[in-house]
Amino acid sequence: MNESHASPRLGALLSVLAILGVLGALVLLIVEIWNGETEDPYAGMLLHKIERGSLEITVRSEGLLESEENHEFKSKVRGRNAILWIVESGTFVNEGDELVLDALFIQEQVDERTKYANWSQSGADHSASRLAKAEIDLEAYQNGRFQTEKLSAEQRIAVAESTLQTAEDQLKHVQLMESSGFLSETQLERSHFAVENAKRNLAQMHTALDVLKNFTYEEQLKTLKGRLTSVSATHKANVERAMADNSRRDRAVEELDYCTIKADRSGLVIHPNAAAWERAPVAEGTLVWKDQVLLIMPDLKKMQVKIGVHESSVDRVKVGLWDRVVIAD
Repeated sequence: MNESHASPRLGALLSVLAILGVLGALVLLIVEIWNGETEDPYAGMLLHKIERGSLEITVRSEGLLESEENHEFKSKVRGRNAILWIVESGTFVNEGDELVLDALFIQEQVDERTKYANWSQSGADHSASRLAKAEIDLEAYQNGRFQTEKLSAEQRIAVAESTLQTAEDQLKHVQLMESSGFLSETQLERSHFAVENAKRNLAQMHTALDVLKNFTYEEQLKTLKGRLTSVSATHKANVERAMADNSRRDRAVEELDYCTIKADRSGLVIHPNAAAWERAPVAEGTLVWKDQVLLIMPDLKKMQVKIGVHESSVDRVKVGLWDRVVIAD
């Protein structure tokens, strides 16, 4: 009996509470609308009103600031040489200031080439004296010793002919005396032997003269000429060697002056880009080769900027567009 009366009362109470809740919510909504305090979902955001117009696009790229005209300082020394000292990049220099120093290896080359040049010159001088002696020996034999030997041989022939003539005259006298019975046959034979001996001696003298003119002279002449040719060739080789060594020494001495590079004008000097070296940048101890650019002096009145634009932005870059260059610290 009691349970049946409690259930209707509870339901009525819940209904009343529900109605009151709805009414409260309506009241709050009306108050918020009335006061204009409805929460804005975009409150605190930066907004921009969208309109049709031009869209500004900025293309950013890194590049290099350089001069249109650069004065280059190159190495003029042959081979690869180590840098002893080089001026710092970004230094302002005056005309005549030293920029690069590289002299150690070339100084050794000068000393070495001077030594070889002196040796070669000594050999050339010695061969020159031998050549002069060979020429004198040839001239002395042709116009001196041979002529003397020839005259001596002709003089001996003349004496032999005179001796033969005397022996023949003596033989005639002996024959006349022997036929008259005043001399013996032995004396006649002795006179015949003297004549024959004088003839053989004369023939021997003629043979010696022929050998002198036709064999000894030619043999000595060819020997002396051959010696002269040999000495002349040796001297020519020594002279060429001396000239070559002297040329190498002179070239090394000339390159010694190139080892100190001085500024031929005033201005700012910088080191080339790392890409321009094709290797590590030049510094003290770096090996460099001939015609390698060591320093650059840019013309500050003719500067330019080189940049690389990505292929996706190339079509957006046109001639005449404004640009802004920012130089990094």
